[in-house]
Amino acid sequence: MIEEEKARRFIKRNTKGDASETGLIRFVTPILMKEYDGPIEVKNTENALEEIRSMYPILQNNDETPTEIPFSSTIKFNMIIRDMNPD
Repeated sequence: MIEEEKARRFIKRNTKGDASETGLIRFVTPILMKEYDGPIEVKNTENALEEIRSMYPILQNNDETPTEIPFSSTIKFNMIIRDMNPD
């Protein structure tokens, strides 16, 4: 079932989480794609989000844990930091 979901276009995938976050991902992904005059060229436009994620690895701390800001119920926010210059 997971593989079947990954095979669906990102715009049509079922999502878990906040509707606003889902909307942002669906809005931003095409903007990033060169096909729509964005800066990132993707080979697989059906799964562009997965390809973009694979291009930019998650930064690791010295102890090999992901560099992140954990979720805070006070600010209702969390973030994983990715390396946008992986070369």
